Amino acid sequence: MGKDVKTSDDADLIGGAHRIAEFLFGSADEQLRREVYHLAEHHDLPVFKIGNKLYARRLKLHAWIEARESGAAAPRG
Repeated sequence: MGKDVKTSDDADLIGGAHRIAEFLFGSADEQLRREVYHLAEHHDLPVFKIGNKLYARRLKLHAWIEARESGAAAPRG
């Protein structure tokens, strides 16, 4: 597959803490970008790194949010 070929997986991928913050919070100021890292480290936010850049998949973020809405995830201290 060439670099210019887009797949449906590409549309699901969010690259960068600022874009993940925009997706989760509707804004991406420095505090919200830091919150993305905090959630990833302490609350199992489904993200991964490639090099120094953080990535997430929209579908996994939706599932993570839904789990919190339904109370399925136990709160962590």
